[in-house]
Amino acid sequence: MKKSLYKQVAATVLIVLLALLGTLYFNMDRLYQDLPFPKKPVKPADVKVMSSKAKIPQESRLTVTLCQPEDEFGLGIFENMKKALQYAKIPYKVKRTDQLEDALFPDPYSVLVLFGENPEKWPLSKIQTYAKQGGNLMFTNRFQDPAWDSLLGIEKNRGYVDGVKGLSVSNAFFPGYPEISPKSEYFSNSMLNVKLSRKAHVLIKAQKQPFLWTYPYGKGKVVFLNNTAMQDKSSRGMLLQSLTLAAPAMAAGQFAGKIMYIDDFPAPVVKMKNKQIYQDYGMTYDEFYDKVWWPDMKQISSDYHFPYTGASIGTYESDPNLSRSHILQLYEEDLLKYGRQLLASGGELALHGYNHQSLILKGDKTDRSFHYRLWESRGEMERSLHQMRSIQAKLFPKANISTYVPPSNTIGPAGIAAVAHSYPDIGVISSLYLGTDKLGSLIQEFGYDEKYPSLYNFPRITSGYQFTAEDQFQMADAVANFGIVSHFVHPDDVLDEQRSEKGGWKGLKKNYTRLQDFLIKTYPYLTAYRQSDAEREMAVYQKGKWNISYGNHSIELHGYKVPVPSHLLIRVNEGKKIQTGTRPYGSIQQINPSIYTVTLTKPDAVISLEEGKKK
Repeated sequence: MKKSLYKQVAATVLIVLLALLGTLYFNMDRLYQDLPFPKKPVKPADVKVMSSKAKIPQESRLTVTLCQPEDEFGLGIFENMKKALQYAKIPYKVKRTDQLEDALFPDPYSVLVLFGENPEKWPLSKIQTYAKQGGNLMFTNRFQDPAWDSLLGIEKNRGYVDGVKGLSVSNAFFPGYPEISPKSEYFSNSMLNVKLSRKAHVLIKAQKQPFLWTYPYGKGKVVFLNNTAMQDKSSRGMLLQSLTLAAPAMAAGQFAGKIMYIDDFPAPVVKMKNKQIYQDYGMTYDEFYDKVWWPDMKQISSDYHFPYTGASIGTYESDPNLSRSHILQLYEEDLLKYGRQLLASGGELALHGYNHQSLILKGDKTDRSFHYRLWESRGEMERSLHQMRSIQAKLFPKANISTYVPPSNTIGPAGIAAVAHSYPDIGVISSLYLGTDKLGSLIQEFGYDEKYPSLYNFPRITSGYQFTAEDQFQMADAVANFGIVSHFVHPDDVLDEQRSEKGGWKGLKKNYTRLQDFLIKTYPYLTAYRQSDAEREMAVYQKGKWNISYGNHSIELHGYKVPVPSHLLIRVNEGKKIQTGTRPYGSIQQINPSIYTVTLTKPDAVISLEEGKKK
């Protein structure tokens, strides 16, 4: 009798345990949120490299020569072009105007790039002969000189027209550039009002004016950018892709990655009633955050297969002297709950700050409209960062926190020093790629910091849920340059009428989903990274070298200490094509009529150029 009773009890216990395990299995997020120990975090990925055994030749057939301008306008574009070429790993030479005659060797893979508004200083007759014999030319901005019109394919030149707005980009140029309305202030150009030869091929227009065209001249080709917009960093991709039109074929490096940030996450969640949210959902903001916004964000991440990097803060209070126990007493639940769910979903934590006060001293320049409390000293900054470090260590003891995101993307020299000294695990500072530093914003280029070589600058390029045409342009241009997307949003954008355009979360969610849909359909070769992994990949990408040999019927690639896999874009012109599909060295995809993405898992490849339809 007792044995039978024991068996019944044991069976009941087993059934209960199995039911509990099943419940826990289907509620891992909730389990992970509530248990006092963290789920094992995803470790930073190691970057594999590969190297060709072929010797690096001294010279490449592709010769890109930049003529150094003397005017300030031309110098701005010149510096932009150099950076674009460096990011895309295309070698170039720089020559002064008085050195040009010795540099003009006609060849289908020779491109002379000219900048500025002083054409009278360029040797016109020598340049004409160079193009007639098979050399190629690129002009990066509009200028007016009737002597050059025949070389440029201009039949009638009516002079300058200013304030030309809007942009219409052919997909044949590069996929993903949107139509910019003439009502937009994003593009406003001074252009030449011209009638072109029938032989000219226009790829971009602005209010029906030709913005970019190519023109055959003798055996060579001319590429002309009829605008004044190429000084801006958001035009580097356009500059680079315009260059690739000049030669029969041209390969350019691609980092081929995307990073998605949520700033101010995890952070204390404000308990308040918002009119729009209550009207749409019948919830307070904190209820909406927990039951609608965050589940929706996780679903979008899951649907489009990318992780979030969450930039966390401890408090929104401006007091720099709050203790760890005080902050945890008030905000531990929010920080722990959403931080652990972020980690459980495959994302990672970054540091946004002890509070949301930019690390700016009283003497530093800053945007006063933020009404931030300025810090008394670097020491005060470091003490607050030590507090946040101890909070993160308690809540997420095994998490890898290696990125710092400045609040409002603003930080001063003392702030960078404070981060470097008080957070030794921080290896990345991620601020802004575009914009101006006039009000203290940290505007960055990709690469190691000159003053603090242990810190890698990895800026964000675009932001917001709305995904406007201007946002899409900036995103497409960065991909066109070297295959990089870095985007951030804020949880509280829904509370801001300007940022949400009074559309509420439903409109923001729809547009953010549209952004992710655009990326995965237009650039399917981009890998989704957490920020720490992206930095490792980017550092290897930037250090690696490619030797690319161009023949009449093939392109030969050799990589040296390049990532596995590596990615390149190849544009083919002059009626050529490349067969797509898998290869012993990787794979090839076509993303527009002339451009192919090459994914390489081996450092050596020979890509055949076949005859296609003449363009």
